[in-house]
Amino acid sequence: MRKAFKAISLFLMLLLLSGYYLVSTQGGLGILLGLVNRGEITVTAEVRTGSLMSGFELENVKLSVEAGDISINHFQLEWDLLDFLFSEKRIQSLILEDVIYLANIQEQPPEQTPLELNLPDIFFDSFIISNLQFQNAEDGGLFQLEHLQTSFQVVENVFSISDLLVRRQNLELNSNGSVLLQLPYTINLSTDVIYTTGAGRQLTGKVFIGGELNQIQTTIDIPHGNATISITDIATAPVWEANLSLSEFRPDEIDITLPEVGINLDLSIEGTATTAIGNSFINLDYPDETVPDGDPGENEETAGIPDEFQLGFDTRLDTDSQVITFNDLSISAGDIQLNSSGVYDFLQNQFNITINWSDWILNISDDLPPVAATGSIILDGELDSYNIRSSMSIS
Repeated sequence: MRKAFKAISLFLMLLLLSGYYLVSTQGGLGILLGLVNRGEITVTAEVRTGSLMSGFELENVKLSVEAGDISINHFQLEWDLLDFLFSEKRIQSLILEDVIYLANIQEQPPEQTPLELNLPDIFFDSFIISNLQFQNAEDGGLFQLEHLQTSFQVVENVFSISDLLVRRQNLELNSNGSVLLQLPYTINLSTDVIYTTGAGRQLTGKVFIGGELNQIQTTIDIPHGNATISITDIATAPVWEANLSLSEFRPDEIDITLPEVGINLDLSIEGTATTAIGNSFINLDYPDETVPDGDPGENEETAGIPDEFQLGFDTRLDTDSQVITFNDLSISAGDIQLNSSGVYDFLQNQFNITINWSDWILNISDDLPPVAATGSIILDGELDSYNIRSSMSIS
């Protein structure tokens, strides 16, 4: 963290020196500043045009530090230097285009004491980044944002953001809130979420994040319900707990065609957060009357849903390739046991899932004894265009 702040400080110093050089040469165009080397930090840039007093533009900026390399195709800064130096620290506009961060991730021992920050007050009226890419030097993993735009300020170590707009493919986020940058670190953030499906339908929601950094609670508002997620002991051994409440949720309202059934349920999850989540269980409890009055359904009491079922799963979320892989997702629901495995690619919006089920007791007729059914279902494709294959055997 200290090295990162050192790098940022040196980079801003370079910008000031480049602006001064432009003033002394009456603004020259395309001047190569050359190489500035300060120990572990290396900065290069080409000055396009500008003035130290009002702002300037740089091209082909490269910043190398121990944690990785940063390249910026176009850097544009607008400010009033006299106002910035002798009045409030305000930057009118900072625009970064085609930003690539090639990370050199190395295992480092955790810091024994929390880092205390003491930042000067500063104001950004407009901060824009287009085409932001994070790449991992080890495996080439890539995460990309198409657009990031916000205005923010730091006053008395409180970082406040307004209308933080982030776009990535079919996902759009708009956030407002603040973070206290001193002990105890606390966050208070509200985010509006818009997700556009492959069929062009928009799903909206709201996410609230609040609490101390080592004990965060997240509330997610979704159509017909909400969810809360609490994470404690983040710095040592993270423990998380989640609760989901749905009211009159109708599965047919999503893009996949499902039967018209209204379900009221409460979902609770308890476990330990690790890179791979294992031996976790989900218990679902819901009232006896799961079908709202007036909705279709022959059984007005339980809608054929068993009284209780459990999920045990071992899954992994690969954030580099945006692929979630799960194995042995076991479900026990009344007379039926399911075991699933598969992958879901968030980037391509594609999935391939196999569900094996066994020991499903079928009462075919009052005159015949119950039989046990075993089979499998394979789902593959996209959310708005998918294939279903199934097979079943009865013994």
